[in-house]
Amino acid sequence: MKKLMLLAGIFTCLNAMASDLYLDKVQQREVSEYLSSVCMDTYCGGEINWVSPKVGCDQAGCYLQMSAISWIKEEPIVSVEDFNKAPQSMKESKLAKLLGIESIYKYGENDLGEREVYLTTELDVECALDLPYGMYQSTFSEKVDLVYYATLECVDEVEAMVYELNSQK
Repeated sequence: MKKLMLLAGIFTCLNAMASDLYLDKVQQREVSEYLSSVCMDTYCGGEINWVSPKVGCDQAGCYLQMSAISWIKEEPIVSVEDFNKAPQSMKESKLAKLLGIESIYKYGENDLGEREVYLTTELDVECALDLPYGMYQSTFSEKVDLVYYATLECVDEVEAMVYELNSQK
């Protein structure tokens, strides 16, 4: 009986800890899918094409991981060489971290509908989402909006970092 009560107590504690998250696991996936559709089809900010956003939350807060690539046939976001030679202080800010970069081939079509291949870079980014944690009682819809606005802050911060990296030439 004691073991059963202990097991029930542990389950209750784990359940309480999970409910302390700003977004639960299902909501994190839903918000990630929402950001994926918004960032690709409309606007998450500026000159950069944002792909594969993934929102995660733990007891400390929520974070966003995503990648940045250039639009078709434009210059890479930042060259691999410039990224690698930049000091770490240029790759981190209060909200954002530039995690890594790699060269990738992208495929597109020209005006004649012909397939084209071009080389660009994919920059991996992580941001701490600046969310009003006093609003745990907000509806899910309100939280989605708050995550979206925090994503825009992240995008602005990363763009400033990218411009600074590119100005070091």
